[in-house]
Amino acid sequence: MPKPQLVPEQVLPKPKSELVHEETEGTRDYLTGLKNARSCVADLSERLNHPERKFAVLFANLIHFKKINERHGNLFGDEVLRRIGKELLERTDFSYRIGGNEFVVIVEYAKDTDGMLASLYLQYLFTLVGLSLNIVLSARVGISVYPDDARTLEGLLWRADQDMYSTPRKLETAS
Repeated sequence: MPKPQLVPEQVLPKPKSELVHEETEGTRDYLTGLKNARSCVADLSERLNHPERKFAVLFANLIHFKKINERHGNLFGDEVLRRIGKELLERTDFSYRIGGNEFVVIVEYAKDTDGMLASLYLQYLFTLVGLSLNIVLSARVGISVYPDDARTLEGLLWRADQDMYSTPRKLETAS
């Protein structure tokens, strides 16, 4: 497999003026452009105010992301996160980077297969990002559905997190 290459302008940090504005605003992750954990909580809280709408929360954690940083460097790891952010912004309506290598996506939920299809799509998207950078990239994805699995913000996030860690460990052997 060819060694991953980055174009120098891809790894340059944002100008300080942009970072200060975003930190002041407090709603976006500076690296990926995705909404941050604070926005995730606010958006989920808003959805809970409309109990007639069923939705799913997908919680994703990149597998072996630390190894990617160790093998290719932190600047390359940042580029992986930026590309994930770009893909999620283009392909989803409600996506968030809530820390490190953890992401949340909220999807409308009409039937029982919607959550699973969204989970598979999210895993596919991470794989495509990895392929574009000549690395193996995979993720564990957990799902919780409102109101079936939980009726509170904390409950939804906890159930999705628990579901993520109950997924088969086969993916974790790939690196």
